[in-house]
Amino acid sequence: MKKNYFFATIYKKIGWALFVPSAILVALHLFDSGIADWDFGACYTFSVIPTGIDDALASKDHAIGDLSFLVYNFSWMDEIAWVFSMLSLIFIGFASEKDEDECTIDIRLKSLMWAVKTYAILFVASVLLVYGANFLVVLSLQPFVLFLLYIIKFYIELYKFRKETADEK
Repeated sequence: MKKNYFFATIYKKIGWALFVPSAILVALHLFDSGIADWDFGACYTFSVIPTGIDDALASKDHAIGDLSFLVYNFSWMDEIAWVFSMLSLIFIGFASEKDEDECTIDIRLKSLMWAVKTYAILFVASVLLVYGANFLVVLSLQPFVLFLLYIIKFYIELYKFRKETADEK
């Protein structure tokens, strides 16, 4: 029995509707510090890595009494933008096509394999060629690159396949 692990077709439209505004917000967050100044839901939040951990590790006595897992977050806008960007790319990439069949699944598989290989090459190149604070920017974009490569390659190959089959008819 074959299982369908894809989202419904409507998720592609939802993904595009989420992607455009969230990608704009991510770009504003990366290239303009003004988005961090938006007071949107400022509150204390839980942090997995406690604040002060670098000071505790640097000290000789490893005092961990000053560690706090609560951090004051001034704006949730950047977190919301990053989360919705990732969700939207997942929706776009894994929403089923209206005419999903074995050929489409084969195109998906080949596109995903190409995207993973290309992503690995780009990641190694970025590790070797990008330094300092710019590396953190590149590193924060890495998860999105894999999905973008897959989506671009899949839709190019799907377009070629549909054009090829339409010419045969």
